[in-house]
Amino acid sequence: LPMYSHKGLNGFSTKKEVFIVQPTLCSCSILLKSCVGMYVLGYQLLMNNGYMKFHQLSTMHHPRIAVPTVNQCDMMDDDCETSFRTLTELSYCPEFHGQCADNNSRTECRYMDHLAAGVNTGDDNAMVATHIHMIWQKASEKCQPSARNGYSCNKTFRTDKTDHFYVADVENFWLILNHAIAEKETGIKMSVEKAAGTLVFNNGTEKLVPGPEESCSQKWWQFRPIPCPTPQLLDEKEGFTDTDGDHMKVNTLLAAAGLNLDEVRNRTNRTFRNDGVALRIDIEYYNTRPFNIFQSDQRVGYKYMIGVDRMTNYQIDEIRPSTHLKGGLSRERLQVRKKGIYFRFEVNGKLGFFSLNTLVLQFAGSMALLVLCDKIVRWLASQAFFVGELRAAAFEKEMYQIVGENSDFRGMGLFGRMERQVSEVDNRFLHA
Repeated sequence: LPMYSHKGLNGFSTKKEVFIVQPTLCSCSILLKSCVGMYVLGYQLLMNNGYMKFHQLSTMHHPRIAVPTVNQCDMMDDDCETSFRTLTELSYCPEFHGQCADNNSRTECRYMDHLAAGVNTGDDNAMVATHIHMIWQKASEKCQPSARNGYSCNKTFRTDKTDHFYVADVENFWLILNHAIAEKETGIKMSVEKAAGTLVFNNGTEKLVPGPEESCSQKWWQFRPIPCPTPQLLDEKEGFTDTDGDHMKVNTLLAAAGLNLDEVRNRTNRTFRNDGVALRIDIEYYNTRPFNIFQSDQRVGYKYMIGVDRMTNYQIDEIRPSTHLKGGLSRERLQVRKKGIYFRFEVNGKLGFFSLNTLVLQFAGSMALLVLCDKIVRWLASQAFFVGELRAAAFEKEMYQIVGENSDFRGMGLFGRMERQVSEVDNRFLHA
């Protein structure tokens, strides 16, 4: 497009093409434009589906802890039994039959159900205890304000006795997670029961959570350049989906995060089972697949991605006070200090649909990048360190030329058709 000339406001500049025979400039131009092509076609369009408009989602979720039972029976039934492992199979218990790396790390183990070991965090997250401290306390006589002690309180409670133990077979507990999404603009609503969910392990493996969702099918009347994916299935003892939501064994989630509760940390010389740990569980919804430009499979799905939060420990204190008061304090109380696995959930994602406007913007951005490539090559063509002094001088001479009042352009009009033979650089001069 015409622009005002830097020589003054009484003229404007026009594009002038100069062909320079120089292999280095040619290679540089091809390399830059190839990078732009791979970025736009490979990364933006194929991998990130850049021709689609993505809509944000409104989400909700609700987790809870469940005790392991035989054949997933209901603990409210009289004939339902738990499926805990025996203490002789647990390496962190004194009753363990086998070799342990550190016998001193063994602590008394006690069985607890989901109501006793689970913790209501009150923030739509969940926690299951691994190590519990019981602290029995009584109100202290040193907190009775009077004239004798200057109406002060030096100590609220004194501790009578303490106890601590590990929760036996906590890895065998179930984490049940129910979640759903809604997209306002298209009206799409989806629950965990109807969508296909996968669990991503820290080594890159991805396993499908078995459930009643609709499966991808290859139909002869539909054009599908990419076949239906066939991911590996989780064993139903590791996880499954029903009307209550996704059921995941705690041990399965720990394996996906690459975490061992009994691994001794070098810095603290303590284990996660002893101090507690926080796991971040990201649930990402999607309906597009990378490298499938036709998007013939637009089923809504989601992924579980699990990571370990950088916290040294995690604990929650519960107080069970007596109803008898001593001043403003209970006469007696039981402090239950629970250290364990805190599950923090984040449900997000986006749904994509074809948008002509988005495609046009991608095309415009691609053209801008190509123009930038030409600008870079032209700048290199004018630099003596890159093409030599003779070629740089020739380019400057032929590319930037001021046309005066007495030139052939005079009187042709602003929008008139201008025909002028483009100057050719002397090939002998350029190859000198």
